[in-house]
Amino acid sequence: MLNHTGETALDIARKLKHPQCEDLLSQVKSGTFNHHVHIPYKWNLQKEDMMNDTNCVIDDKIPLHSCTSKGSAEK
Repeated sequence: MLNHTGETALDIARKLKHPQCEDLLSQVKSGTFNHHVHIPYKWNLQKEDMMNDTNCVIDDKIPLHSCTSKGSAEK
């Protein structure tokens, strides 16, 4: 993918001297990038954030923003 001046993300990373970005973009370009790498990150989620909202019904009649974490739709 090119920007309006014909540069790729890799070109820009090289130009701006961002070696970590350049390395990752080179790996992607060559097909050697491992996107399955686990990076531990503490999300600081609250118990309410981890609730399962698979019971939330989403269809044409209920806007996504009205879907609550408790699995019901607001009216």
